[in-house]
Amino acid sequence: MKAIKPILYLGSFVWILALHSCTDTLGELPDFKIKKNDQVVEDVNAFIKDKPAMIVHFDADCKGCQDEAEGIVKNLQKFGDIKIVFASLQGFDKIDLFDDYFRLSAHPNITVGQDYLNTIPNRFDTYTTPLIALIDENSHIRKVITGEIEMPELIQLLNEIR
Repeated sequence: MKAIKPILYLGSFVWILALHSCTDTLGELPDFKIKKNDQVVEDVNAFIKDKPAMIVHFDADCKGCQDEAEGIVKNLQKFGDIKIVFASLQGFDKIDLFDDYFRLSAHPNITVGQDYLNTIPNRFDTYTTPLIALIDENSHIRKVITGEIEMPELIQLLNEIR
């Protein structure tokens, strides 16, 4: 009987650890605003309120960012009600070209703008593009992906945060 107690304690510890890791987040999304090409400031937190979201930090000249934008647009129906924010540090000449080419703003669940306050690099401590932050419906950051990701893997990760 004495040999069973340590096993029960260990099993309980592993079970509690597993439960905790399933709900672990990387903190809350900070107050985040983007500037639209008409100079109107959009509150990202209001745009994504109560919905799972994907924040995509991009550079229009980045081939990986272009590939991801193309993949995201092609797979929009698989993302369901996910809100998507494309944000860049670049000027509007580049942002608008990127938006127009991939027809991002044509979709009601996507918004595109300039991260004029450098929120993404400051929060995630990197200027890397592409960067995708997955946000749950409670505005908790659940996963940050730096660099390219295959669409099937992204879809799986999005399904896990719902």
